[in-house]
Amino acid sequence: MPKGVNLPKSYNEAQKLIENLGFTYYTVDARPNSCMLFRNGSDADLDNCLICNASRWKDNDVDGGLELGSGPGKHRAAKQPR
Repeated sequence: MPKGVNLPKSYNEAQKLIENLGFTYYTVDARPNSCMLFRNGSDADLDNCLICNASRWKDNDVDGGLELGSGPGKHRAAKQPR
């Protein structure tokens, strides 16, 4: 690196710097065929697409139900564009 350049000392410091500069992104749920985005307002609480009436969540091939995410009672979205 050139002289006089100060780099963050840790990953957390780098993350704070990036957030303060506004380089953040938000993920939103979408249908796999991209007919609807579940972004904000009343769309964020829907479980089915208003256009094709398909589920917003991935299917779990193991037990035929909906695939759960990392926490109890959480679903994994079928698609998340950024």
